[in-house]
Amino acid sequence: MRQKIWLVVVLAFVVLLAWLGYNWQHDSPYRQVQRELMRLQQSGEPTKFSDLLPPVPIGQDGTVLYKHAIAQLDAAKRKLPG
Repeated sequence: MRQKIWLVVVLAFVVLLAWLGYNWQHDSPYRQVQRELMRLQQSGEPTKFSDLLPPVPIGQDGTVLYKHAIAQLDAAKRKLPG
């Protein structure tokens, strides 16, 4: 008889843990934020900073200049004595 009681208690505990885990995962703040972001995206609202800014024209993009400057800096560092 005691074995049946222990089995029922352990089974109830496992079911309770599974239910709490499901509720924690379903109602976590991360999931709530993701659901809100999806709702905003579906309604057409901007959800990223890049959505707010227009694309940078190729003539005004400074990426090439930065890459060239970093390459020159690396070359200058190699020439300096350690």
